[in-house]
Amino acid sequence: MTTRQQHYFTERAEGHAKRARTRAALLDGAISVVARHGLESTTIQAVTRATGVAHGTFYNHFDDREDLLVSAAIAVLDEINVGVQAAAQRFPPGVDRLVIAAAKTIMEAVSIREFGHLLVAAVGRFPQVTDRIRPKLRADLRAAHAAGVVRVAPTRLLDEQIGALLGLAIQRVLSGGQVSRITRETAHAILRLLGQTPDEAAETVARVFKVMS
Repeated sequence: MTTRQQHYFTERAEGHAKRARTRAALLDGAISVVARHGLESTTIQAVTRATGVAHGTFYNHFDDREDLLVSAAIAVLDEINVGVQAAAQRFPPGVDRLVIAAAKTIMEAVSIREFGHLLVAAVGRFPQVTDRIRPKLRADLRAAHAAGVVRVAPTRLLDEQIGALLGLAIQRVLSGGQVSRITRETAHAILRLLGQTPDEAAETVARVFKVMS
């Protein structure tokens, strides 16, 4: 793990007030501990030991362990979303944008492995994480459904199923899987979940990935 990865948010907070720097250090600490030891072992004590932040100071920034972990996951997701939106804006709202967003989410999440580990742990565990991406996801689903490109209407369960597929894909890449193959397979699985036939899904994936390459 490189220094940049260990201190990603801390470096971003350089030059800011001490409160912002301490909060950033706690976010980086949570990400690092989750990546090394897993979500269940990421206690407040483990994070404060890793960062050198006093235990009492922790509560000036976060209410409890869950607040820290959700905040860290959302911070990571917001960073990933910068790259996702830059790629997705090349497409109008709809199924193509949905595919590109799914693929870029996986790619961005594994580009800093600690980010990927945290998201895998957080997706499905904390609804607030899925809620963060739901508005953009739902907009693309509605546009694709209205156009008749997909046959399944957007629902909260569908959002969660797509989130679970993305989490599984990130986990597979982190375990040594090939990024390009897994992103294509995941995009195809999402389109099948949305009601496209195998041939339709294959055609959509091929078209979108051709533009990406």
